Amino acid sequence: MARIRAVLLDAYGTMLSLVPPAPILHRALAEAGYLNPMAAVERGLTAEIRFYRAHHDRGRDATTLAALRRECAGILAGELLDPPPPGPLTEMLVDALRFQLFDDVLPALDALDAAGLPIVVASNWDYDLPTELERLGILDRFQAVVTSADVGVGKPDARVFAEALRRAGVGAGEAVHCGDDPVCDLAGALIAGLEAVLIDRDARHPSLSPRIDSLVDLGDLHGFL
Repeated sequence: MARIRAVLLDAYGTMLSLVPPAPILHRALAEAGYLNPMAAVERGLTAEIRFYRAHHDRGRDATTLAALRRECAGILAGELLDPPPPGPLTEMLVDALRFQLFDDVLPALDALDAAGLPIVVASNWDYDLPTELERLGILDRFQAVVTSADVGVGKPDARVFAEALRRAGVGAGEAVHCGDDPVCDLAGALIAGLEAVLIDRDARHPSLSPRIDSLVDLGDLHGFL
């Protein structure tokens, strides 16, 4: 696999996981005097996350992302028994959505760096993903960050992979993409002409291949470390 000259990585579910937001939001609402049962908060967050995933490409810049977040807060408010006004609720919602790195991310990035391979993030996310990666201390590990909001469409559309390849400075046959979604990441990358690997930490897709359960196995599978 010596022709591999760059690695593309998905973000959410591949490198980042979401800290359970319901307890954080439930506590923030109660401290502000808005009493809602946990079940209502959980329903609201489920609806909000579903809405965001369908519309994250609209968050193209600070203005459009702020508008999208207000809409998301409105979806959340529709499930709450005692919702705050839109402004405070939007702030509480954004604060409750906190991400953390999977344990295997830093070792995997170290190994890829040691191999001299540029890494580009290719993710279905709004334009603010670099801010989140910077907060987690890994933004400088990537040659570029490409989001669906940047491109205007989400994976599995080949245009996301094409932009990531352009930013990496390599052709499709010279890169491997790794992500956690069988359709958006595995099938999407293969259709776009890349090598592709599914990260499947919880063994939800045992019939799919190639598949790994830790990012540190990515190099061993493809033989470029």
